[in-house]
Amino acid sequence: MNETQYDIQVFYKKIVESELRSIAEVDKDGHIFFNVPDDGQFYILFEKNDPSYFRMGAFSVISRKEFGLSLTALLEALNECNS
Repeated sequence: MNETQYDIQVFYKKIVESELRSIAEVDKDGHIFFNVPDDGQFYILFEKNDPSYFRMGAFSVISRKEFGLSLTALLEALNECNS
């Protein structure tokens, strides 16, 4: 990780911690993981070759058990949303 990538990582980590009041963890690859109560777990992934690019995602957005869905029904619903 170069200095620019490190600076961007520190910037986003500080935003997560100050604005969302969440503890942000950084993994060995420099990606940021954090939890927002009532909203779930999120991550910020950085592109090694382009420090200005990042991808943010969420884990466990919905729970099939919470909605009483079978795995097949959940996958069919996700396929419908993605088409």
